[in-house]
Amino acid sequence: MEITGKLLKKSEIRQPSETFTVQEFYLDCSRYDQITGQKRDNIIKFQVTGSKIDTVLSKVNNGDLVNVFFNVKGRFWEKETEGETKKGHSQSLDVWRIDIKQPSNGETIEDEEDDLPF
Repeated sequence: MEITGKLLKKSEIRQPSETFTVQEFYLDCSRYDQITGQKRDNIIKFQVTGSKIDTVLSKVNNGDLVNVFFNVKGRFWEKETEGETKKGHSQSLDVWRIDIKQPSNGETIEDEEDDLPF
């Protein structure tokens, strides 16, 4: 999946276990009503995991207009605590690529010229 928005904020890198690191970020994908002009807030939280933190998320800055490519993941879970079983569902938006459309400094990124014959 793909979505375009402005990078609002990156969280600190967390390492919940020895083998798992994650960094979350917030993307402003707000739109405006075509008739009234009223802003419709749409702030979405994404996550980047493992080595992709360095290769994908480190190159973008707050305020950059970006295209985010991601997968939706979800699962049911159960947790036993003090003789009680809690059940729930979790989901995440796992990013695998980010393209900068316009950096926060206002410069436009030009698309690479493509020499394909079609």
